[in-house]
Amino acid sequence: MSEVGNPRVGQWYTRQDTGETFWVTDYDDDGGTVEIQMSDGDLDELDEETWQSLPLDLSAPAPDWLDPLTAEESTESEHAAANGSSSESWEDASPSDDFDRYSDRLTARDLD
Repeated sequence: MSEVGNPRVGQWYTRQDTGETFWVTDYDDDGGTVEIQMSDGDLDELDEETWQSLPLDLSAPAPDWLDPLTAEESTESEHAAANGSSSESWEDASPSDDFDRYSDRLTARDLD
């Protein structure tokens, strides 16, 4: 039986019986559901009865955990650094550049 009490959004927990770590992403007190994300990224939903029956301890984030938002920002930064630029590819082209490339291929016959 869990002695950690009600789930807290953003808090990490470890199951004493399996050693799995997860964090609570949402808690619906009215609906009695707890949404969790495992350290490997898998999502799950528990009902309150299941939550109360789990042998849980409060925990720190898993050592190999990458927050999806932080990981995405990090990947974008690494990509920009590898390309020697911090701008996005869609920011590189101006509308006039696209028009000029298209109009260069036009012939007088295309405009008739």
